[in-house]
Amino acid sequence: MDARSGDARVPRSWPQRTRLLRHSALADALDKIPEPPTRPSRRVAGQRASRRRDELAAAAHAGPDVGPRVGPRAETGAAPHVDPSVEAAPARRPEPVPPPGAVDDLSPLSSAEPDGRPLQPRVRRAVIAICTVAALAAAALIGYLLTRHSTEPAAKPTTVSAPSAVAQAERWIRANLPRTRMLQSDPAVSAGLRRDGYTAATTFVAVDDHSGGSVLVTTPAIRDRVTSGLAGAAAGISALPIATFGTGAEQVEVSALVRGRATELPDRVSREASERAAADQGLLTNPRVTTPSTVRSWLTTGRLDLRAATTLALLAARVDVRISGITLDAAEAAAGRPARTVLLSTDGAALSDVLRTLPTSFAPARVSTLPTGPRQLTWPVGLAPTGL
Repeated sequence: MDARSGDARVPRSWPQRTRLLRHSALADALDKIPEPPTRPSRRVAGQRASRRRDELAAAAHAGPDVGPRVGPRAETGAAPHVDPSVEAAPARRPEPVPPPGAVDDLSPLSSAEPDGRPLQPRVRRAVIAICTVAALAAAALIGYLLTRHSTEPAAKPTTVSAPSAVAQAERWIRANLPRTRMLQSDPAVSAGLRRDGYTAATTFVAVDDHSGGSVLVTTPAIRDRVTSGLAGAAAGISALPIATFGTGAEQVEVSALVRGRATELPDRVSREASERAAADQGLLTNPRVTTPSTVRSWLTTGRLDLRAATTLALLAARVDVRISGITLDAAEAAAGRPARTVLLSTDGAALSDVLRTLPTSFAPARVSTLPTGPRQLTWPVGLAPTGL
């Protein structure tokens, strides 16, 4: 019984059902919300103490499902006595109404069964058991992966791009041509070579009679002009390729400009190859020259420079000579040139005497002694002179 109005209380969901939607999933859910336990009203004047005790006992026994509270006058149908000390329960503000279908959409995510009741204990235990088994299986799988596979990330393959043909040509020039050599090329290459100490490096303009003895670096930037320039100077200048880098349109060619008609150069190159083959064969048959199998293949095919073979033959006329190795640069091999670096073991004094007697055109450009004992001799780039 409400202390002020005297009317029996009705469930909280009823007003909302009548005010909102009479037939909806939200109204059905509100009907099933249990009412909180209510305390009997205070003892009013004239009420017997025994009746008050009976109401308290009934409220405790009924629990949260107790019905509407009825005061002592409600049983007799008389108007209830209003106790001023009893405050009326504040009116409950209606809860916000979700949009239609919201309750139905969220119902699968709740922990209640389809009829609105909480999950039974046996169902909860089954769910917990299933989750436990799944967690143990995941832990076992992770442990297997950790023991079978390395946790360190795989190293990414590093790709190093090869230097361009122009860069390879510049590096070869620094390693094989003296700083005093005359060089012609495009403006960028010429400027770079001058910075490296090649004081005679100039920008290519044309090929004339004064170009003999110089080196021409033909890059893609000046290829057309070089071709036309060599064609115009073919009566007095010819180009002998001494190193080639790259292929196709990006190819860079280093050539020695030789004095003489361009039509005569093929015959000169062929004659040099013939003389070189004869000199290499002479080393194979010389009893004072020892050659391992790797070196014999070079001599058999006539791939040792004529100047080197001539020097070794003069040295073998005095002392024993062992040729340990022959080296051919890949860029020079691409241009069809022979090997011009030899590794040998012989008497040092005899080698010095032979080198002093050699003409300048046959003398090696570098002579060095390796830490292991053999001496390395390297001859300049270019054609061998005719005759000794």
